[in-house]
Formats: sequence, structure tokens, C-alpha cells
Amino acid sequence: MKIDKVIFTIDDNPHYKGFWSSISKHFKQRLGFETVLYVIADDEEIVNLYDNSNGEVRFFKKLTLLSVPAHN
Repeated sequence: MKIDKVIFTIDDNPHYKGFWSSISKHFKQRLGFETVLYVIADDEEIVNLYDNSNGEVRFFKKLTLLSVPAHN
């Protein structure tokens, strides 16, 4: 089995937003993988805040049925 795609997920926590650009660049340019980021949030416009030059950025609506406590 050949792995050619790496999938990442992130919610709307601003602490992690800055990692996508460097991670997607590393996986694409150095390792040769296609990267996809799934952003889980309330507002679809948040996808526009992520660089898509080294990978695809997709949106998933946050479920309101589940609650995950924030980690400090």
C-alpha cells in the first residue's frame, strides 16, 4: 500500500492556525504527499484564513450536539 495523501483536522482554536502553512509545505515539498486540512468550525468563512498553496482546505460544520472542553 502506498500512502500519497495526509489528512489533518483542526477546529477554530486560534492557537493551532499557524501550524498549517509550515506542515503542509513540509509534507508536500519534502515528503511528496498531497495534504488536506479539514477545518471544523461554525463559520465557513474561516477556511479563507488558511493558506491553500500546499494543500487543499475543506470545511466541516461544527456539531452542536457534542462539547469538547478546551485544553489549556
